Amino acid sequence: ASQSPGTGYAIGAFGRNEVVVALTVGCLEFIRVVCRGNGLGISHFQWPKRVNDLVSSTISSFLTIATPLALVIALLRARSQPEETQAFERVLMIAINLLLAGVMYRLTVPKTGLLKEWIEAHPSGWLAKLSGLIHWVAVAVPLILAVLTVVGYTYAAEHLSMKLTQAVFLIFGVVFARALIIRWLMLRQRRLAIEQARELRAAMAQSDRERDVNLQDAQEARTNLAEVSAQSKRLVNSLAVIGTFVGLGLIWIEVLPAIRYFDEYTIPNTEIKASAVALAVFLLMLTTTAARNVPGLVEILLLERLPIDRSARYAIQALTRYAIVLLGATLIGWELNIEWKDLQWLAAALTFGLGFGLQEIFANFVSGLIILFEQPVRVGDIVTIDGTTGTVSRIRMRSTTITDWDRKDYVVPNKEFITGRLLNWTLSDTMTRVKIEVGVTYDADPKDVHRILTETVVTQEHVLEEPPPIVFFESFGDSSLNFTMFAFLPALEHRLPTIHALNSRIHEALGKAGIEIPYPQRDLHIRSSIDVPIARRNRRHNPEVPSPEEIVEAID
Repeated sequence: ASQSPGTGYAIGAFGRNEVVVALTVGCLEFIRVVCRGNGLGISHFQWPKRVNDLVSSTISSFLTIATPLALVIALLRARSQPEETQAFERVLMIAINLLLAGVMYRLTVPKTGLLKEWIEAHPSGWLAKLSGLIHWVAVAVPLILAVLTVVGYTYAAEHLSMKLTQAVFLIFGVVFARALIIRWLMLRQRRLAIEQARELRAAMAQSDRERDVNLQDAQEARTNLAEVSAQSKRLVNSLAVIGTFVGLGLIWIEVLPAIRYFDEYTIPNTEIKASAVALAVFLLMLTTTAARNVPGLVEILLLERLPIDRSARYAIQALTRYAIVLLGATLIGWELNIEWKDLQWLAAALTFGLGFGLQEIFANFVSGLIILFEQPVRVGDIVTIDGTTGTVSRIRMRSTTITDWDRKDYVVPNKEFITGRLLNWTLSDTMTRVKIEVGVTYDADPKDVHRILTETVVTQEHVLEEPPPIVFFESFGDSSLNFTMFAFLPALEHRLPTIHALNSRIHEALGKAGIEIPYPQRDLHIRSSIDVPIARRNRRHNPEVPSPEEIVEAID
């Protein structure tokens, strides 16, 4: 049977309308499946069960009623004379908008909607304060579209409905992508934690020196992993917010002509467009966010897989941060049409300033770069500078922070590490040596003393077998035989506890062997120069005063 041209047009129009309905229903069905019982939302993303049940049941009820209505509208629009069914089509569109208003009311009401748990957890947050406004706006928009349909603005209402649908799907897509990335990061973090636990278990079975060093590295790696994971989550959250605003801008820019006005408006007395300024501000925010959080993401994605130590990873992160800042500044300059000829006066001013007030700041900046590349000081090293000993906790652009044993931060300009004298206890090796001096009486047998000291030191915890401890009979003192003991330890943190333990055990062992540790001996000579006449005169006034002869006899 032959078909008329109108029939072919109707079939094509119905097919196009059906594609739109199918995509919309498919997206809603995907959201419903994600939020169903034991679905991705509950099992993997740890979304609240109440929220998942609310979304799943609401979408299921909406699709049950709205899908047949949308199919009927698609069929009516496929007719060759659509004006014959416009009234019925408007009624169906009004019904769908009213259904959508009910859905938005149920999902956004502050007390029982999607944001209930968030509002309870963050009662003073901006989302909690704006929850009422968000609720009424979400309900009012479908009602406004229904009113536009009633008064005859069917095309405008339909176009705005599509934009609103795209915005809702965009927000859910961002939330879903964020949850997926956070889940992947959590699995990656868990895998790294398991690997660190295995390394920790293997370190426990090694020798004392290797065990202590590996235990320290494992603890530092665990702390670093937690910090990196926090940075990665902040980066994902920031990118989610930025992506949402950018996506919403791209969706609604066609229906908001006022936004295009920024392309024509320029800043007074310049050739810079307002849109360029807005983009520059956006790039500044993006650069700040990336500089703070991208190094942590690079750490967990790339650097943990490479066979490099922690100090090298820290240097790479710092250089990555500097590169991001430099790239962001370059892009902002290009966007604002800032060329080198416009910055020549600034460069001249900086050169003049470097020769006077800013030379120390510039020297510290260059010294910081030298520290990152040459690595005379690394994060985690134990250093002594200007009489202060502590652990290097962070290396910044201008200064380096040392945390001493009292947990106080000592901020040192980077220049001091390059031009001054520095003692780095762990630059090439974490091993350290302790020296203990012991003095015994001259009555003691040096062989017995040497044997007791040797047995004491070799059985002490944390004392290394290689290099072995050494005991020397060093010298004859004024009142004692002087012995010196040298012992090697795997790490600096064992130094004071080991010295304390060795001194206590040596004192106990010598006491059991009857070997005395003598007191210092001194000979005291007193010279008599008594004035005899004065002494006798004093005796006549006070008979209790001894005579000169009695004083001399007492001294002798």
